[in-house]
Amino acid sequence: EFVPFGRLHIKNHPGNVVLPSFQQPLQSESFLAHRFSQVNIDDKLDEFWVLQETEKNSGIEEELYVCDNTAIVSRGTVGRSVAADKNNKQAGRILDCCYMMESTIKQALWCNFTATAQDNSVLIPSLCIVDSTKISVHTLEGEDFLSSLQFKVASAWKTKYGLLLERVSHCNLERIVEDCHYSDSLTTLFSLLHPLDEISPILAIRQGGVLSYMSNPCLKVVFTSDEPSLCVLYDLRSGTHSIWKLRKAYPEVILITLPVFFSVKC
Repeated sequence: EFVPFGRLHIKNHPGNVVLPSFQQPLQSESFLAHRFSQVNIDDKLDEFWVLQETEKNSGIEEELYVCDNTAIVSRGTVGRSVAADKNNKQAGRILDCCYMMESTIKQALWCNFTATAQDNSVLIPSLCIVDSTKISVHTLEGEDFLSSLQFKVASAWKTKYGLLLERVSHCNLERIVEDCHYSDSLTTLFSLLHPLDEISPILAIRQGGVLSYMSNPCLKVVFTSDEPSLCVLYDLRSGTHSIWKLRKAYPEVILITLPVFFSVKC
């Protein structure tokens, strides 16, 4: 069994740091509701972790461990778990950094942004942490960025050009399956090409050259790839998969639409 290093480290983590309040709070209903919301009677950890190799054939891997509102990044030998070495509790793993958010972390992943829109060769390796209100971007060089969210994010995906964000679709699945003409007017897929850029809607060029926004709530992202730059979507209505090519939108396309900087082509 693989035991993540982050699970061991979080036992010694001090947790949320709360500054003392010199003003006695009123025992109102809102105050009591806030207190009860901080109580959890379930002992099961709400955790997940991902691994990635630092360099090809280096034998060193990075571990990203997330539990509640804490993200822990560590590194160590590939495939060596904390449970595999009882003599050394850390199993040769080293703590890189630890981040604590104000709210529960929905998703965390590594992603490479590009330094400029014209040059894709200059990469900015970053750690992206998504919570209910914002995306926190922490670069390898020590820079920190915050990008506010205008919608609820269902999932975030790493792509060749940055982050792909899938909006939560507020729709009835039974209605979608029964009504083949049902559609949601709100865009469902967005992109973030640089931490300082705005989150932009994604354009889709379908067969026949039809240009439109990705606004079908039936389509869900199930896989993305950097090389080749692809995205796999699953249609809840038909039960089929479709493969889309990801690329940046051409300047002439940007001029005839709202300011978007990312597109997909089938």
